[in-house]
Amino acid sequence: MGVMVIDRSVIARTATRAAYQARRVLSIPRDHAVNAFDVAESLGVEVRFVDAPSLEGMFSRAPHPLIILPSTQHRPRGRLAFTCAHELGHGQMGHGVRVDELLGSPKPRTDPEEYAADVFASTLLMPRPAIASAFERRGVHPSEATNFQLYSVSCELGVGLKSLINQLSFGLQICTVDWARGLSRLSPKELRTHFTSNPDDPAILIDHGFTAACIDLDVGEALVADLSTAELLEVHADCLLARTDAVIGYDAWKAMRPGSTSAIINGRKVQIRVGRHAYTGPYANRFLPDPEAA
Repeated sequence: MGVMVIDRSVIARTATRAAYQARRVLSIPRDHAVNAFDVAESLGVEVRFVDAPSLEGMFSRAPHPLIILPSTQHRPRGRLAFTCAHELGHGQMGHGVRVDELLGSPKPRTDPEEYAADVFASTLLMPRPAIASAFERRGVHPSEATNFQLYSVSCELGVGLKSLINQLSFGLQICTVDWARGLSRLSPKELRTHFTSNPDDPAILIDHGFTAACIDLDVGEALVADLSTAELLEVHADCLLARTDAVIGYDAWKAMRPGSTSAIINGRKVQIRVGRHAYTGPYANRFLPDPEAA
């Protein structure tokens, strides 16, 4: 019995069209950042977080379209966003029930449906126009960007740093494979030692090119502004955020409790949503204010 050979170019084109169609349905321009969880919910797919450390993600159609993800205590938010988009891809492209597990026997990327879902996720979250816009605003080609610019772009697009690097090299081929290999040991935690006093905690880094319309944090995480470039004019904290220690040249706010507030960042109004740490339950309830803190 022969080994099945998949035509990756055909699959990639189909998945790319599906990702752009999802943006079209929601009237999201190709050069804008998107929130994978909000996109899924807007397309009628419920997103739910569970306490399941071995789970990567799951998509099911019955009794209604549903994506199940592990809580943020088990995965970084950027990775969860990519997984959410991946599972959404299964749904948008008509695949059956999919369960992706971290432990055990993961499905190989030679599986055409898994490859298609990966391309869908990469295109939905990091399409070429959004990548181009992000680096043009920073006045630099991706291959010449500093590590901190790469980190800030990954925050703006809501993806992990390694996902961005892979998309720039292997996905869109804007940068070389050698460039990506040279960054293979780049650690978000190590980068955070340069701009926050608590590098173990996740942090969003804002520079002058940051234009995301919405920023999501969990309680305990930080919002950090590079004062040499960013114009962070005002934070309407509403007791949700509190100034915290930062490295010289940066300003930082720590998320204190769940809820929604706003800020003026680089002259734009930005929504800031704070979710519970290690939250489990429907995504729709993630940012509701904590009754005990009211």
